[in-house]
Formats: sequence, structure tokens, C-alpha cells
Amino acid sequence: MSPRTQTKRKPQSLKRDRTPFERALLLVSVASIAAVLVGLFLYAGDTAGEQADLETTVQRTGRLVEGGPEVLVTLTNRGGSGAEDVVVEVKIGEESREVAFVRIAKHEERTAAVIFPPEAQGTAEASILSYNYP
Repeated sequence: MSPRTQTKRKPQSLKRDRTPFERALLLVSVASIAAVLVGLFLYAGDTAGEQADLETTVQRTGRLVEGGPEVLVTLTNRGGSGAEDVVVEVKIGEESREVAFVRIAKHEERTAAVIFPPEAQGTAEASILSYNYP
């Protein structure tokens, strides 16, 4: 049997020379993490404490659909935050209809058409019944 020869290995330190590829990879990784952190910080500062400012407008189109008037209701969000599950009530005289908007982002505008029965008479009005914050 041959005697075992023991070779001592140099312990690898963290301060070894890095290849250019490793340096580039490290730089890209650190830059990516910094970009994500800056983006999260800016997003949190952009929406902090702001609320949705919802406004409705109603316009008769002048068209008759199945004998009844067609009305366009426009929902505008002028606030700094979005809103979800917005329910708008549109009335002409005693007749009323509800329109649901799933989501409206900040500074966005959505429009829906509402059709009333032929006996609906009077001015069209709209009001927001409910909404949630995302």
C-alpha cells in the first residue's frame, strides 16, 4: 500500500479575483434589486393617503331603442387612487337602472349606455351608490 499523501488546500476567500462575467452579473443583479426597491418606494408614495374622486355625468343620445330613450352615463375618476365595484344609479323620473363598473383606475373615464322603457319621462340623473378601494 502506498502511503497517502496529503495536500493542503488553500482556503478560498471571498476576496478572490472575479471574472468579468461574474462582475457584470453581480452589477446587473444589484441594479435590478435597486430598480425594484425604487419602484416600490415611488408607487407607495404616489398612492399614499389619496382617495378616488368619482364624478358622474349623464347625456341623452336622442336615440330610441325599442321605443325607450338611450342614456349615456360617464364615470370619471379624478382622484389619486382607483375604485372597484362601482355601482351607479341612473334615473329618469320614477324609473331607475343600476350600472356596475368593475374597476376604474385613477384619472380614467368609463362610459356605459342605459336603455329605459318608453314611458320614462323627465330629466336624467345619476348618482353613485357604492364603491370599494382596491
